[in-house]
Amino acid sequence: KEAPNTSMESFFEQKFKEQQAAEEQHLQSLREEVARSKAIVVDQLVEQHQKSVRDMSELWASQTAQRDRELKALQEHAEAAMVEMRFSQGSAEVARAKVESEKQALAVAKSRFQEEIRAEQLAHSQALAKAREASEDDLVKERREKSLLALQLTEAMDTVSSRDR
Repeated sequence: KEAPNTSMESFFEQKFKEQQAAEEQHLQSLREEVARSKAIVVDQLVEQHQKSVRDMSELWASQTAQRDRELKALQEHAEAAMVEMRFSQGSAEVARAKVESEKQALAVAKSRFQEEIRAEQLAHSQALAKAREASEDDLVKERREKSLLALQLTEAMDTVSSRDR
């Protein structure tokens, strides 16, 4: 009875070992498959990471180039604004100088006109004084002539009256 048990045991043991070897082989092939899959996934992840790094580098480069262009445009705008401001300041200074020059010219003209008015008033006053003098002289002359005429008339009347007498 023991012999069949032993042979059964050995049969089961043999089957168990075969099963264990098959499972070990299956497990080994699974490990290899997992390692291959893992390698593929890692390669894909590395490739995706490298692509992301390239894409980010390109994006950063294009953003940097865009910022450089914007900065350059801003600098050009600022320079143009400075030139315009300097021109405006120059124009304002020219305008201020022109206004000052016109004020001075106006003051000179005003002074000259005031002198001319004074001179005209003086000339007018002198002409009036001369006219008044001449008028008074004429009046005195006229009065003298009138007196002379009155005297002559009186003398003539006296002569006529004395002749008539």
